[in-house]
Amino acid sequence: MKKVFVVIAFLWGTNSAFSQEHSICNDAIPVNDASYGPVIPTGWADSSLYEKGNESMYLGETHKVIWFSFIVPFDTVLAFQIVPDIPTDDFDFMLFKADGGDFCRQEKLKKVQPIRANFAKPTEYNKGISGLSARGTEAFIAPGFHSPYSSVVKAKKGELYYIVVDNNESNKGGFTLKLPFMADIKSPVIKSNLDSVTFKKASLTESLLVHKQPEPHKDTVKHDPVSGVSANDNILQNDAVPKFKIGGYIDVYYARYTDSAGHGQPQKFGAIAPYSNNFGLNIAQLTGQYNAERLRATFTLQYGDLPTVAWSPVYNYIQEANAGVRLYKNLWLDAGFFKTHIGTEGLLPKDNICSSVSIITFYEPWWQSGVRLSWTGDKDKLYMALYGVNGYNQFVSTNNKKAAGLAVTYNFSDNFSVGYYNLMSDDTPDSIPISHWRLLNNLVINLVISHKLSALIGCDFIVQQNTLNGTGYAQAYSAIGTLKYQFLKKMAVYGRFEMFNDPQSFLAEPIVNFKLMGGTFGIEYKPLANSFIRLEGRELNMAPGENIFYSNGEYANTQGEIMLDMGIWF
Repeated sequence: MKKVFVVIAFLWGTNSAFSQEHSICNDAIPVNDASYGPVIPTGWADSSLYEKGNESMYLGETHKVIWFSFIVPFDTVLAFQIVPDIPTDDFDFMLFKADGGDFCRQEKLKKVQPIRANFAKPTEYNKGISGLSARGTEAFIAPGFHSPYSSVVKAKKGELYYIVVDNNESNKGGFTLKLPFMADIKSPVIKSNLDSVTFKKASLTESLLVHKQPEPHKDTVKHDPVSGVSANDNILQNDAVPKFKIGGYIDVYYARYTDSAGHGQPQKFGAIAPYSNNFGLNIAQLTGQYNAERLRATFTLQYGDLPTVAWSPVYNYIQEANAGVRLYKNLWLDAGFFKTHIGTEGLLPKDNICSSVSIITFYEPWWQSGVRLSWTGDKDKLYMALYGVNGYNQFVSTNNKKAAGLAVTYNFSDNFSVGYYNLMSDDTPDSIPISHWRLLNNLVINLVISHKLSALIGCDFIVQQNTLNGTGYAQAYSAIGTLKYQFLKKMAVYGRFEMFNDPQSFLAEPIVNFKLMGGTFGIEYKPLANSFIRLEGRELNMAPGENIFYSNGEYANTQGEIMLDMGIWF
């Protein structure tokens, strides 16, 4: 009888051990091997994992899930795969990074957000496999027939991550989690309690007993055909990002303006969609990038109305052409042609909330040539760069003087960052004895207010010497405020307020006493993550009496415009 009791107790205990659902963060499965599984999600997710209207980051409704946790054994680039037993099964995932404290409690209260997520439908060509891969270009992938891979993550030794895998097929089959960077770790199963109230990174790291990255075995290297990740060595840091890749961007538009600049003539402040009553090409560009451990290079060719109207007449077809070498750890030295480091807004519609650029963006430098010394801090929170360039909007120097610039960006969190950028320059010809040194200061704030609402705020202050009748300092200043509200998964509305004041018109010459305010409103539809369609309206108002626009046979101080803009990139 005693033996029977022991057997029953053993079977009960065994059944209890294997019936754990691991459906909550506090019950995550610790993984320290290159492969774990097959396993089937059987427990229902907490409400913290689903959120209506934000299906690219969270579950749209509650599903069965399973949690995993792992500690990064050395500095690397995270890539992993979720391989289903049945290729037509649909397994989705969310990736969290634990920065400290009681992560599981923070997650349950929804005070932390995933850093990667993919809810794409399985496809036949990749046998339903999903994960992080060098092929991924987006951090968050919404449901539908999109890329099964999200972009990779730079990770540091000792960091703790959690993966939640969602079973969207109601227990049809299981899956295997593959973590190739764990392949060469020779250590026992982690005994630490990852769910302790206080997260102690040092003790968890020590439990891995890993102190350096193992050397690869050249004669036994095998790479996964889908992700390009080695299963036998840990060369992810060098090879997870392709050494050479090609990208492209095409942006087309139709625009109408109340100002009559004349047929075939660009509108005032024309950059994006510069021609009225015209189907046009903003830009078609092709970019080649080379990335290695110690070398990198970028080369971009461009064509369209934007470079024709607003770009340098010298090297007009070149947007970027630079090469760099890594001097030490995260310290790089690059030289060549660069896009500007100045500005609240970028140059291309795909990089901005609005398609049109504000007036201050129009007058800021757009291109520069010279050298850049840049450094990125740990966890990518702090970025600093020093520039030595030919001048303000110059590929080719016009005098014997050079310009210097600074770029500093600090990411307080994934939802809040601040940047400061400046440029000191003097483009006065050598034949003129009076200097006109100009200092441009630009402050930028990025803020994610909620998962649906984001804001971009920027201001500029520019001062130039010897501008008031050959003496004294002239000043100009500007402000931009842009809001975007994602009211549906693929649709958003946005608005921008802008003001620009250049009373001495040292930037806006020949316009006298330049004072302008403007408002922009638009609606955006994103059929895919790498595309958009925007319908945008804008009104610009000069100060009373500054009638620089011409409409219906008379001059006016107001201009209205409407634009339909579509962009696709790869």
